[in-house]
Amino acid sequence: NLSEFTLIRSFVIELIPPNTMRVEIDEREPIGVVVSDSVFQLVDPAGIVIEETLERPDGVPILDLPRGDDGTVSEVLLALPADVLARVNRITATTRDDVSFTLRDSEQSVVWGSAESSDRKAVILAALLTQWGDSGAGEYDVSATGSAVFREG
Repeated sequence: NLSEFTLIRSFVIELIPPNTMRVEIDEREPIGVVVSDSVFQLVDPAGIVIEETLERPDGVPILDLPRGDDGTVSEVLLALPADVLARVNRITATTRDDVSFTLRDSEQSVVWGSAESSDRKAVILAALLTQWGDSGAGEYDVSATGSAVFREG
């Protein structure tokens, strides 16, 4: 039974007479890792654990989720363009209105705020990263949709 494989999100089986069967599989895409007792759990946007490893998988952020996470962090990550998402090191949400993250291989962080207007915030952040990405330590603040800023330091 294909539903026993956690990597499979959904599947469709089509019987084509006289003797053909076609199977379409939609795999889960990892969005990040959750650390639990020194084990890295690779999860999809719905929070389904795809894989567990003892070492952090490359290319996905660590998710520090609030209790009872309602998908806010996933909503933010899914809004980011692929090149920006690849730079996210660790994303934190103490509440649904307090999302922030750090960027890989830099001393830069992002104050996101709520997941509201995430698509717009993602475009603004990508533009700020183009302008200030090599500026050294600092903080991008896109939490207010009407204004965005990069604070050096």
